[in-house]
Amino acid sequence: MFQTLTTWAAANGLPAPRSLNYQELVIGNGDACGNPFDGEEQLDVESGYAMAPDVDQLLVGGDSCDLVWSMACRPCSTQT
Repeated sequence: MFQTLTTWAAANGLPAPRSLNYQELVIGNGDACGNPFDGEEQLDVESGYAMAPDVDQLLVGGDSCDLVWSMACRPCSTQT
């Protein structure tokens, strides 16, 4: 996501993010259940950076492998 943020900042005339100000914490199974960074996560990171580019940012990304709401996307036969 840091590279995505860097590209987005350059395209929007913002200063490049510094790696010292950015951290990611992945919980669960990471990207085992799909895209490691979905569009909503990107919007969250980008909008936070646009408002305050010099603050520390911690992205906590969790998978949807074990969440009840994610079961709506799967066939009923796979629900446990």
